[in-house]
Amino acid sequence: MNKKQVYFSLLQTFGAFIWGLAFVFQSSAAKYIGPYTINAIRFFLGALFLVPFSIYSLKKESKTKKVDIKTTIIAGIISGIFLIIASIVQQIGISTTSTSKSGFITAFYIVLVPIFSFLLFKKKNEINVYISILIAIIGLGFLCLKGDLSIEVGDIYLFIGALFFTFQIIAIDYFSQKVNLITMSMIQMAFASIVSFIFMMIFERDNLDKVVNAIIPLLYLGIFSSGIAYTIQVVSQKHLNPTICSLIM
Repeated sequence: MNKKQVYFSLLQTFGAFIWGLAFVFQSSAAKYIGPYTINAIRFFLGALFLVPFSIYSLKKESKTKKVDIKTTIIAGIISGIFLIIASIVQQIGISTTSTSKSGFITAFYIVLVPIFSFLLFKKKNEINVYISILIAIIGLGFLCLKGDLSIEVGDIYLFIGALFFTFQIIAIDYFSQKVNLITMSMIQMAFASIVSFIFMMIFERDNLDKVVNAIIPLLYLGIFSSGIAYTIQVVSQKHLNPTICSLIM
């Protein structure tokens, strides 16, 4: 790995640390409000947080080259579709199973990313990458499962979430060289928030008191897990193999 790849690997590791803590905050928020409300608010906060960074990035990039706004919007919406489906089913799964088990099942995208990257784009990896994936899955099993190998309904939701997180990772890899990355991240957050808000109004309509009780977890999920960590993912994937990126995540 060159110095740039090492840097973005470490940056993605920091993003993974943020997401690791997010499982605890997601579980905490689920005690007060439903999954659609959680995602509507967290992604709204994430998009809002990224607005000034997006404006700055667009202005800076426009000085050196023409910014392809149309492709950036399309990329943000496509990755946003995968993101919101993954996040909703993951949140439903987290509310019905343990936090540690949630982390283990969600991490199955480290197996799915190289499989779908090969099936869709014929991207191959070195044998040491596949060995690393195997070690990671075994290690996560020892850390998370604690002897509980039963399959619950929530586990199925989590695995579906892992599948759609896989598609989101692959979509970012496909568009990362063609778009303004921070703006793409902001658009995917905004799109995910709008979709969640629609479902929230139909199925949940949690009152304000419940939202206030969950405000600290929501702030963490919005600013750190969504605004910062997902942007780290988008930026890092421009410089890293998606399989390596998913392994770190």
